[in-house]
Amino acid sequence: MIDLTKLDAPLDEVADPEPSGPSADDSKINEPARVVGPVTYQGFPLRYAYRRAYSELQLLDLLAGEVFQEGTCYVFLSRGNVDLMSYLQVVLRMQDVTRLGLSTWNANLPDISRLVQLHDEGRIGRMDLFLGTVNRVGAEARQNIDEYRRLAEGRDDVRIAVAKTHIKAFWGIGPAFPFVITGSANLNTNVNMEAMTVLVSSGAYAFFCDFFDKAEAQS
Repeated sequence: MIDLTKLDAPLDEVADPEPSGPSADDSKINEPARVVGPVTYQGFPLRYAYRRAYSELQLLDLLAGEVFQEGTCYVFLSRGNVDLMSYLQVVLRMQDVTRLGLSTWNANLPDISRLVQLHDEGRIGRMDLFLGTVNRVGAEARQNIDEYRRLAEGRDDVRIAVAKTHIKAFWGIGPAFPFVITGSANLNTNVNMEAMTVLVSSGAYAFFCDFFDKAEAQS
């Protein structure tokens, strides 16, 4: 069981966490529920930190003052208005992003517009966006796809493509750290329970870049 007396212990002081059931009092939503343990992947140690979030604002508050470090994996369970964009907001609180990739099965035009706006503001550099469904079918789908692609017009370092993807992920790099954000949440706000992982890892970032750089988008 999780030792609740060690929730605030440093990353290297808590070992071998075991799964636990729901909190006895879910009203304590501000409790960070942080447990970590050493894990080795291909010879490289990873440290795990666990969090619960019930809204985007709480997610941001939970990680206020946190500094992402290479080799750390954050595991999140959430419900409420928490989606892929919520986790990118966390990263942007810590650093600008010089290159960003996105794969999402479900995207909304306002969310993609917001990413392009962040690019134009200088917060995000090169962007490669791979979109699965775009919320319409048939003739409407073609019109909707064109609306998305028009967002990239005049921006040589922004690519928006429709792809056969069910992967939900951001991958990116900035001056402080590389990252991969992946899990069940799409780039659309909803009330569903979601499970997400943030990998602060140059290897994971390179792994995603290599895969999607070679991916063939639909014409």
